[in-house]
Amino acid sequence: MKKLFLIAAAAGLLMTTQYCSKNADSTVKIDYTKSYEDAAMALASAQKNYTEALATKDPVKIEAAKNALIAAQTKYEETKQTYVANGGTAKQEYETVLANAKETLENTAASTVTSAVQTTTSDVAATAKNAANNVKNAAKEELQNKANAAKTEVNNKVNAEKAKLNEAKSNAETKAKAATDKAKAFADEKINKASDKINSFLNK
Repeated sequence: MKKLFLIAAAAGLLMTTQYCSKNADSTVKIDYTKSYEDAAMALASAQKNYTEALATKDPVKIEAAKNALIAAQTKYEETKQTYVANGGTAKQEYETVLANAKETLENTAASTVTSAVQTTTSDVAATAKNAANNVKNAAKEELQNKANAAKTEVNNKVNAEKAKLNEAKSNAETKAKAATDKAKAFADEKINKASDKINSFLNK
């Protein structure tokens, strides 16, 4: 009788353990499923927010939304691995959300690189154009300076020659006047002497 009681008790304990184990497995599976589904919903929401942020063209909002999308993608992939490892099957609609998120990030990354390359190309072209203009302007300025210097030199020589000519003319005029005055004085003296002789002769 005692033996039968022990066997019945053992059987009851075994059934209770199996029941608890099944309930625990079921609870764990439900937790994995919920985490997986929550991560998928969060990923879809993050992608929507990122798309809306791109439309604003606000760099701060775009960067924040992009980081949130990357974090949501990582979280989804981690929870999916755990879910599948515990007997779950990844849902195609959630995998589509993941694929769309990856494509969105890849396209915007490529767009960002293209934009950066275009900006760099534009900057290089602008720099080259400015450099060419600077060289052109410097050459033009140098030629103008040389022309001005040559013009100044010619003017200085012309002015110097004019000064010499004016000086020579002034000297010539001075000499001519002196000679005229001398000749006049000499003539006046001769005339005066002749007059004196005539007057002296008449008075006798």
